[in-house]
Amino acid sequence: MLPLLIGAAGAAVLLGLVFTLRASPNVPAELPGWPSLGFLYLQLLRSALSRKKAPADLKGKPIQVKLIAPAAFSTSRYAAFLKLVGYKAVPPQVPFSYPFVESFRLAMLAMSHRDFPFNVLGAVLARNSSTMSRAIASDETLTYT
Repeated sequence: MLPLLIGAAGAAVLLGLVFTLRASPNVPAELPGWPSLGFLYLQLLRSALSRKKAPADLKGKPIQVKLIAPAAFSTSRYAAFLKLVGYKAVPPQVPFSYPFVESFRLAMLAMSHRDFPFNVLGAVLARNSSTMSRAIASDETLTYT
């Protein structure tokens, strides 16, 4: 009897997961804080499973995802980034690439939006351009959009 109950519970969980993943992604335009990785991965997986062919006319509406309020850098993520890229001590100014790394979750969320014309799986970043207008201190709050 117990194996039957375990099998039924497993089937119910699997069926629930399939229905959840088959639904169109629900990407909010404004977020109160950074999306969790679990939420982001779910949205990306849902997007990949529900994506149709890219339209011939790519003149869709703009997609914007932003944080409602300015956000400070996560000290733990910032420390992990500095360690990963080889800094031995905290630099006086934030490295140029860190805000891009910090905000990449918003870019991935925008790419999982149902109006984004391509499947995020297999998408390749061909070109990226960034301009730094001024130095950024590690204790600053930034607006991400």
